[in-house]
Amino acid sequence: MNDLTNLNADKTAFWGRLVYRIAVVVAVVVAVLVLVTAYYNAERAFPTIPIAGLLVAAIIWGIGWLARKVLVE
Repeated sequence: MNDLTNLNADKTAFWGRLVYRIAVVVAVVVAVLVLVTAYYNAERAFPTIPIAGLLVAAIIWGIGWLARKVLVE
């Protein structure tokens, strides 16, 4: 019975880490796209930083972080 509990805990920890890593990759991609857009807008003499895009990246990362905390610990 104890081995089964350890196996389930290992599976849960695996999924928590996997969700976190996927969320980090997606958040980094979104942040890079936001920075590329900001650079493009600056080149067109319209210097703005899309705060909404950075906020979305932070929310995606936060969801992954929470999933890791809940599933791993």
